[in-house]
Formats: sequence, C-alpha cells, structure tokens
Amino acid sequence: MPESDSTQKTLRARLREETRELHEQLDLQMHGFGVTESTEGYAKYLKLMHALYDWASVSIIHVQESAPELKPDIPLARCIEEDLNALPSNGEPWQPVAATPGAVAPHSAGAHWGTVYVLEGS
Repeated sequence: MPESDSTQKTLRARLREETRELHEQLDLQMHGFGVTESTEGYAKYLKLMHALYDWASVSIIHVQESAPELKPDIPLARCIEEDLNALPSNGEPWQPVAATPGAVAPHSAGAHWGTVYVLEGS
C-alpha cells in the first residue's frame, strides 16, 4: 500500500532533521573553497563534485535501473560538466581530480538511494 503524502512528508522531514548537522558541516567545508569569491574556487568545487559523481556512478545506475518508471534523471551531473566546460581555461581542457582514496562505495539498495538523494540536493 502506498504511503500517504503526509507520511512521506513526515519521513522526509525526519531524514532532513537527522542529517541537518552533517549538511551544515558540509556547507562549512564547501564555503572554504571560495566558491563565490573566485572562478578558481568555483572550478575546484565543480571538479570535486564531478569526482563525487564518478564515485557514485554505481548508485546512480542502480537507481535508474531499479525504478525506470520514475525516469530518474541526474541533472546536476550534466550541469557540473557544462559549468566546467564554460569556465575560462586558457585553452586547456579541465582536468578531473581523483575521488577520495579509500572512500567506500555504497553497497546496498538503501545506500544507493540515499546517495542519489543527497547528490541531488536532499
């Protein structure tokens, strides 16, 4: 039986509240890149986000394949590449950065869904 809209809203609110502190910590770290102060800071942020999407590609594929009726789309990944390609580059193509060494990839259905949820802006 599908959950009601109010139950889904309650679950979403609970998830957001339980992860609020982690989101705040991440926001503070992202601010340290100087995303809004310089093109270089924004480029560094975009490259790290691109690496994160590469790391999460298994989760993205899992979600897309397990719920094709939802037609999950990952628009942020495309926007990151578009922004990187639009940044001034002195004629050089942008160079990707490696994902965090030793980062453990999601390995369960719930972890895949959670990863995509967070990547797309929770």
